[in-house]
Amino acid sequence: MAQPDWRTLDLDAAVLREPVPEENRVVFWLTGGVADGFRHWERIGSVPGGELPAAHGLAATAATAIRARQRVQGFFGRLLERWRPPNAGPTWVHPNGSVAEQVGPRQTDLLLVWADPEAVPVAPARIAERWPQAGPVRKIAGNLFLVAGVEPAPRPDEAAQGSPRQQAEARLAAARQARDCPRQASALTDLGVACLRGGEPHRAVQLLEDALTIARRLRDRTQEIDVLGNLGLALLAAGRPGRGA
Repeated sequence: MAQPDWRTLDLDAAVLREPVPEENRVVFWLTGGVADGFRHWERIGSVPGGELPAAHGLAATAATAIRARQRVQGFFGRLLERWRPPNAGPTWVHPNGSVAEQVGPRQTDLLLVWADPEAVPVAPARIAERWPQAGPVRKIAGNLFLVAGVEPAPRPDEAAQGSPRQQAEARLAAARQARDCPRQASALTDLGVACLRGGEPHRAVQLLEDALTIARRLRDRTQEIDVLGNLGLALLAAGRPGRGA
């Protein structure tokens, strides 16, 4: 399945692209407007290895999202920023270079959907036919849409390997044996998230801190940002919200 050329998409006016080093991955920022002194955003990122088989003339890849906000600047915005508590939430680097604070948990029931072949327009009826359980559908660019309410089913080979935690442990063991540091960081992150969801926040913190150390050593800013977001949630769940990363 061929993915669109993410770098040449004609994005809608309310969508920004975040630079990422991987050619097969994309991150978008969707503006949500201004409310209560904050500008609100959604950061949408494709999931590596989350591609689905093409069907009904549609191709797709799994995606996740976090909601983020930035204090509106100006005199009163700067005044209020002084009263912002330290480490109020995980932070992300916005495409304009500023910092945005994460609000709430990560959303995982998303798909980025495009036409296969690309020349055929995407019709909402075809999306509803393939994913009848889908929720809201939003246009990102020309023939690219964000579909909510769909938790992608695990691939048959993944189901045979066990739970997401078991899969992450297996990937971590293989990466360590191969001395593949980028894969170790990714597997440590996945295992940390699995432990967090499984009610083991303290182990999640340890795993994510190990992933952060590797990401920083590799100077992989994209991986570092992803780890920091999850580490902030793990620290909060472990009762250590004030601890900096």
